[in-house]
Amino acid sequence: DEEAVAGAAAYALGALGGYEILFANAGNTDHMAPLFEQTVEQWEYAWRGNVVSAFLTIKHFGPAMRDARHGSIILMSSAGSLRANAGTIAYGCAKSAVNMLAMGAANAFRGTQVRVNAIASGLVETKLTKSAFDYARNKGVEHKMGGITPLRRTGTVEEAAGVAAFLASDDSAFITGQVIATDGGLSSTHPVGKVDL
Repeated sequence: DEEAVAGAAAYALGALGGYEILFANAGNTDHMAPLFEQTVEQWEYAWRGNVVSAFLTIKHFGPAMRDARHGSIILMSSAGSLRANAGTIAYGCAKSAVNMLAMGAANAFRGTQVRVNAIASGLVETKLTKSAFDYARNKGVEHKMGGITPLRRTGTVEEAAGVAAFLASDDSAFITGQVIATDGGLSSTHPVGKVDL
């Protein structure tokens, strides 16, 4: 909703006088289905919830950061953007576009000290992924979810948040246009059509 995002940006600028950190932490996963059963509506839902939301956030919050010539913008991507899965192609394509948005936006802020990066998070239990974790627990196969990573476990919200905190800090002052995988090595493994849960 562009009007809502623009209003939020104007409110934040008025209330705070400016800001240095922008974390676009959005996504949706209700579009998972075998490729040949996916609909255009599911693809559009994936695109709007993952890509358009991040684009609008940068479009409306970014100018104040550009004018201040300092700051860090962090986009939430996914290991699904780096590793193909037949059941999550729409989601993976959308998050791949988020990666490209991070790279393109980093160049759009060229000449300023505004950095733009993306976090490609892996298997972490959140409100968004709770249904998948519950399903695996109910089938007694939750261990298989983490078992597909080289670290043989799923991640924690705190581990993903630690990377976000790093990217928000001046410790990452020379990092921009990057996609940082926090996925326990999942994106380094051979892509598979599905995980047999």
